[in-house]
Amino acid sequence: SYLPICEKVKDNPSQTEFNFKQRKENVLNAYTVKPEFRKDIKNKTILIVDDVITTCATIDELSKTLLKYGASEVYALSFAHTQVNNNDNIEK
Repeated sequence: SYLPICEKVKDNPSQTEFNFKQRKENVLNAYTVKPEFRKDIKNKTILIVDDVITTCATIDELSKTLLKYGASEVYALSFAHTQVNNNDNIEK
């Protein structure tokens, strides 16, 4: 079932014009697991659903947060993945 277990705790700007490095920095420590779900996710497999994945910066940060709070595995599902057209968006 769908549960909104994460919440944003950092007021960060939109990432639409950011390159890969800027996106990683922009979402660093931007999310937490809501207190009422922290016990529930321990040793669970979690699926993150996102509309579009560009550089995976948000998915990576959410995954780290969920694992930190005890999830055993984290997967991501997206409906679209944008094409990277320049080297500024590729992790080196």
